Amino acid sequence: MSSAQKLLDALFESFEWAVERHLPADLIARVEAHRHAAQRLNRAPMPPASRSTDPETSHAAEAEIGTSGLRAMQQVHVLEWVRRWPGLTSRELARKAGADRHMVARRLPDLEPECVRKGDARQCAEGRRQAVTWYPAIARDGTG
Repeated sequence: MSSAQKLLDALFESFEWAVERHLPADLIARVEAHRHAAQRLNRAPMPPASRSTDPETSHAAEAEIGTSGLRAMQQVHVLEWVRRWPGLTSRELARKAGADRHMVARRLPDLEPECVRKGDARQCAEGRRQAVTWYPAIARDGTG
């Protein structure tokens, strides 16, 4: 079973758990939105995390992050942050979320174009350079 499928199964279980406990509708909606995003990611080919010219250690790290499910979990977190704070740069998102800026910058392209989209470039408040902004992508079914 792929890490994306494991994530999808975990999200579905979370959704069922929330519904059974009659949790607030906004929480159920968030879990359902994550489930739809995971389904879209599961159908999308995952871009390689390392280049063919990278050292073997990079390829080993890519294999580990993929099979462990860590990459998929990071994608879920980053997607939640983009939804919570649309229009920020990757560095601003990382700062607001208290996350590693490199991890956020690496996961955003993984989510594009199914779950997030690039906005206009502007001066980043954190890096003081021009940087692209990120927004949730709107899916055809309206669950973006």
